[in-house]
Amino acid sequence: MAAARPGRPRQVARNPQEFPLLASFHPAAVSLGADDGAWALACSRALAELDRSARGDGDPERALVVWVAAVRSGVGAGDGAALVRRTLLRSPPGGETALRCLRALARAGEPVDVPHLSAAVTGNGRGARIALAALAEVSRRDRRAHARVVRALHGPLRADAALWLSHLCTRRALDALAGTLRAPGAAGLHAATALLAAEDDPFAFEVLCERLCEPRESVAAAFALLGAGPEGIRLRQARSALARWVRRGAAPAAFGRDTAAVVLTGAGWDEDREATLRALASEDSRLALAGARAAWQLGDAARARASVQMHLRRGSTTAAQALELLVRWADLGDEAALGGARAAIATRAAMSRGAMFEILVRSGQPALQEPVRRAIEKATDAALDAAAALARLREPPGVLPPVWL
Repeated sequence: MAAARPGRPRQVARNPQEFPLLASFHPAAVSLGADDGAWALACSRALAELDRSARGDGDPERALVVWVAAVRSGVGAGDGAALVRRTLLRSPPGGETALRCLRALARAGEPVDVPHLSAAVTGNGRGARIALAALAEVSRRDRRAHARVVRALHGPLRADAALWLSHLCTRRALDALAGTLRAPGAAGLHAATALLAAEDDPFAFEVLCERLCEPRESVAAAFALLGAGPEGIRLRQARSALARWVRRGAAPAAFGRDTAAVVLTGAGWDEDREATLRALASEDSRLALAGARAAWQLGDAARARASVQMHLRRGSTTAAQALELLVRWADLGDEAALGGARAAIATRAAMSRGAMFEILVRSGQPALQEPVRRAIEKATDAALDAAAALARLREPPGVLPPVWL
């Protein structure tokens, strides 16, 4: 691998596995996150749940998300830290609840037991993933924690470790990721994205071009390249490179070239109608939704909405991505998309209530905000889902993204 250039590395801006559809809402839209009254009520709901958890009669998972956001945003969180520690003492050592409490304390800047967390990173279960996330939170202030996250690159939690290291973006993290560049799956994508963004690494660019040609990873690689430079320049360079590969006889490169064209069209940097129509007909939901985004950008809103409506009936992740598109288009003035989004909310499609609320809190449409607002106002289980969704929006940006497991 080429030697890294000196200088302070830039922080990676995006997780390549995320579907970045909510980044360009209409500037006039005002999300529920701007409502201080709703946020204060959400915090009070969470503190009440933490109090019940500290007495052994509550589920702190969503309340912890809200408490961390309250601390990090400078809102008074009362005696939340004491309640979290009492819940921790009541929970079985090494259990998921205890590890969630430690993760929350670490993200809020509180001291945690690093050796205990390191010992919990065994296997690939949810508890091990939570412990690794907690170690990542303290990695910038504890070398032992940083070293344990790096070691996880060689175990079953390779993808999680690569995600956290790509955001930490320290010199040691980038050096470790360089050895993971050709790893299959998400780990390699995270490594390549970080090295391209921080060091303009030509090998990372080549790896992402290769991933563009692989149907299972093509869309994720395209969005990683889209976010790696202004005006989609990196993805445009990748499309040109793949076009040269096609002329040299590399047939699989044609698929990657078309995927790049579709994602660029959806972002407004190209107008490839043929590639868009092929993407809409794809059985791969990720590519089909990218095609829907491109079709809407090209002015074929009816075809785009029809594709999205079909995907609302599929798995939970696909349904959430489809609803994100409808909400985005509604905020940009598409009345038919607003109607489709409201219908999806009424039936909740195939997604969880929490996932639906996370999408709706970002909308500037009062009609789409209303279900979240009503849930916060009612002292029911739905209030905690709504509060956690609002917390993810209110928490200020930091080194690590608010990815809760």
